[in-house]
Amino acid sequence: LTPALRQTIALLEDDDRVGSILITGTGDAFCAGGDVSGMGGRDTQNINASESSTSEKIETLLEKQRSLTLKIHELKKITVAALPGAAAGAGLSKALACDLRIASQNAFITTAFVNIGLSGDYGASWFLPRLVGLAKAKEFFYMSDRIGADECARLGVFNKVFPRDSFREDAQIYAAKLANGPNNALSKMKKNFFLE
Repeated sequence: LTPALRQTIALLEDDDRVGSILITGTGDAFCAGGDVSGMGGRDTQNINASESSTSEKIETLLEKQRSLTLKIHELKKITVAALPGAAAGAGLSKALACDLRIASQNAFITTAFVNIGLSGDYGASWFLPRLVGLAKAKEFFYMSDRIGADECARLGVFNKVFPRDSFREDAQIYAAKLANGPNNALSKMKKNFFLE
């Protein structure tokens, strides 16, 4: 799914008919993160992989992250993550990369990285402290608890929480308000947040 998302956001960024970008999941989840079933497995044919091969793999992963969550974060248009349910691991990182996050009442987040023995990826360790503070972000990472929608709203992770039954419609209305707003001014507002 991430290759399709990369391609879609690149197309939407340059489309003048698009005022804002709403990113959501199908069904009852936003994104549960990467498929960990194949992670950590040993490839017996490449046991003696060279150091450069490892470096290349790391660089490939970094480029994937830059071309997805960093790209979402730096888009000229306002981005909204709409969470109908769970956002975990790299899926959480995608939501955090957006300008705004709205959620269904039954949505929750979890970093989940500690559960699979990874330090984190796709920018969550950069985005999360800017929303909840460093100490709380560390707790989210170290403990990997599920944080419900109301708590996420209280902490500033979610901008708005909607009832489960009307969530899809409410999300469309929320994003449409941005899309129909003064797009040039909104783009400049977003750029102002990056100025140091």
